Amino acid sequence: MSSLTQTFTRRGAIAGFGAAGYVLAASAANAMEHKDSKPKSGGEDVGATEDLMREHGVLRRVLIVYSELPQMLRKPDPHIDAKALNDAAKLFRDFGETYHEHTLEEEHIFPQLRQAGGKNAELVAVLLRQHERGREITRYIIDETEHGHIGDAERLAHACQTMARMYEPHAAW
Repeated sequence: MSSLTQTFTRRGAIAGFGAAGYVLAASAANAMEHKDSKPKSGGEDVGATEDLMREHGVLRRVLIVYSELPQMLRKPDPHIDAKALNDAAKLFRDFGETYHEHTLEEEHIFPQLRQAGGKNAELVAVLLRQHERGREITRYIIDETEHGHIGDAERLAHACQTMARMYEPHAAW
């Protein structure tokens, strides 16, 4: 079996899942650490829209994990690193919900959209409902994985699937 094929085996995917949680946490920590800093000489200065889309990229990486997880959880005797999933959910909460959604979108972007009026102003109510539902799901995932194991695998699979399905159009809007 080639090394490339081995990388995509079930065990490789499970090991990669654990590593992904740690890589995502490090990426978000770095992004949060530098969110208020000016670019160093030679660094690029990006506008607010580009910055927002880059942050969506970090969050989408967690959602990829959430999208792939249900099929793994629904197998007999799933071997999932609950701590890595807990770390990914905490990353989504800290970076995605607290900083990105609350601080940027809800405090700065949504008020301007409401003031401008039109279809985008109407969309704000939907996005806010999605934020709240996402926070409920994130709390559930954190609680379900807090002790290093997974209790109800089917319910957790459904929560991850729901979160990923909801946030894809959310990020696009």
